[in-house]
Amino acid sequence: MGNFFNLIRNEWMKLLQRKSTWIMAIILVVAVFGIVGLLRWDYSNNDNPAQSPTWEEQLQQQISAYETRKEGVAPSSNQYKDAVEQIELAQYRIDHELAPLEGGTYWSTVNNSVLFFSFLVLFVIIVASGIIANEFSKGTIKLLAIRPATRGKLLYSKYVTVLLFSVAITGLLLVCALVSGLFFPFDSYTYLTWNGETVSEWPAIVEVLQAYVYSMVNLVVMGTVAFMIATLFRSNGLAIGLSMFLSFATYPAMNLLQGYEWAKYLLFAHNEFAQHLTQPLFDVTPAFSLFIIISYLIIFHVLTYISFKKRDIAV
Repeated sequence: MGNFFNLIRNEWMKLLQRKSTWIMAIILVVAVFGIVGLLRWDYSNNDNPAQSPTWEEQLQQQISAYETRKEGVAPSSNQYKDAVEQIELAQYRIDHELAPLEGGTYWSTVNNSVLFFSFLVLFVIIVASGIIANEFSKGTIKLLAIRPATRGKLLYSKYVTVLLFSVAITGLLLVCALVSGLFFPFDSYTYLTWNGETVSEWPAIVEVLQAYVYSMVNLVVMGTVAFMIATLFRSNGLAIGLSMFLSFATYPAMNLLQGYEWAKYLLFAHNEFAQHLTQPLFDVTPAFSLFIIISYLIIFHVLTYISFKKRDIAV
């Protein structure tokens, strides 16, 4: 086991020595602070904001809309349960005078930082594709094969490094969001959850962390896909290109397949796991989505391991 951790440490050090790793980190920091700064400037110059209903009136309108939605779906469906949840949460806010999230405030800015996960998906795909394919293209894979470690350890030390990078880049995004949010006035927002019977109050940071954890599922999925493609074809460009296509093109395709029952068994109907924080594409539970995702990941790992185990890496 100690040998495996040494391999992971070596892979992590190699990753940190690459200029591309630091360039990705700089791009993320600049993007977050730059976009948040532009939003702050836009709010500052908006001297004549449009008149809008109070937040209590807006919540009453939402309650009416969800009451109407309840009438059109079966009580056993997730759409019905979601409508009930939104009604209970909205009514609780009104009864306890807890304002919902308001734009142009600290917590709304931090919450919206999950939109930057599209950058993170790209970065993870780049790292996952290059960490194995570059070893083949540069011929350094032969040097790794000489070490007294099994091919499985060599392979998965790289995969674990990809996962560690996913966690690190997500942590960097969170720090940037928490700091850049200070451009906006701080608000005393309270996050509410519904367990089917009662409403619970939570600090605002809990909602942010939940959104980040849910969004990280897609990082793991797309990192695994890119890692598998790079291992199977030993091509960095192919792995990046195909993975990016699957990442950005399949979700719109899933929207078109919503009417087909069989489509809910496809991986890319579930990899955007954060959809369960609002309304999922299909009438499924988070547990079902996790089951589908884990099933596909197991298949991908089996294909990756078999391919790497049998491949002649002495070429």
